[in-house]
Amino acid sequence: MFGASAGFYDVWVARYNSAGTRLWAIQFGTAVFDSAYAASMDGSGGLIVVGDTAGSLGGPTAGSSDGWIAHLDAAGNQLWTEQLGSTGGDSARAVTAYDIQNVFVGGSAGANLGGAHFGGTDAWIAKFDARHACSVDADLDGTGAGDALFFESPCTIGYSSLDGDCDDANTLVYPGAPEICDGLDNDCNGTIDDGFLATYCTAGTTVQGCVPSIGGDGVPSSISGGGFDIVVSDVPTQRVGLIFYGLSPTGQSWGLGSSSYLCIFYPVLRTGAHNSGGSVGACDGELRVDFNAFMAAYPAALGSPFTGGGVFYAQGWFRDPSAAKQTNLSDGLRFTLCD
Repeated sequence: MFGASAGFYDVWVARYNSAGTRLWAIQFGTAVFDSAYAASMDGSGGLIVVGDTAGSLGGPTAGSSDGWIAHLDAAGNQLWTEQLGSTGGDSARAVTAYDIQNVFVGGSAGANLGGAHFGGTDAWIAKFDARHACSVDADLDGTGAGDALFFESPCTIGYSSLDGDCDDANTLVYPGAPEICDGLDNDCNGTIDDGFLATYCTAGTTVQGCVPSIGGDGVPSSISGGGFDIVVSDVPTQRVGLIFYGLSPTGQSWGLGSSSYLCIFYPVLRTGAHNSGGSVGACDGELRVDFNAFMAAYPAALGSPFTGGGVFYAQGWFRDPSAAKQTNLSDGLRFTLCD
């Protein structure tokens, strides 16, 4: 009618002046049926339109049909569309906008939509704010951070309708960003260097209840003389221990009666022993080594050149006189050299 058909039934909206001249008309929809039932001016020259859909018009479908609400500007451009529904058949049938901040929508629901379903078809009413929620996007990567600000027009440069950026000063960091080996949580999922730095295998538990855990701090590199610490935490205090590494993983019992597992396949090489320190009788000891510095000092260790993309496996070992074999082990750490 006013554009290419999207499916079985589409939505259309037209605007006319006082003389009956059509100023514009738009058509939109999904591959199944869509309808528009009511519209209201938003108080700022735009239009709020509501209806129902059997497809995904403004979000994923929740049931046999959902209600939807759309905000159009004065020229008929869609500013946003939101879909809402239950597992039953739902529709948005009426809308009144006192202004852009106070938009009231009503309709029918076939299941739990805004509360408990009483049976058959229920009525529902909801209040919307038609303004645009925009977060500051300081690094212009398309995702903002901090509390949202509200504007009558869509987010402009320096703002974004998407939020959740965990470092808005770095263009390489935002939700959904590709994870690269740089010591940062690029995709904001709470894990640094996904796929490049990961733990595996099982740590032993000491008689005192200490469960040592291994991790990496910094960026593993074949060309840097420092800046990547392998750290074993929660070690029993005042114990001699060390960190060893190898080129292949394994997972075999450390010995009869031991709760530890050897996580690295031979050959392995140790990086040097030291005391775990910490408070007497506690589990706050630590084993730490700068692996980048170790590589710089021993470039031919294990006969394997330290080159970018190389994968290594590390594990913590410490004396534990009360345990089987009088020793215990942490879990394992897998890491890739980032060059």
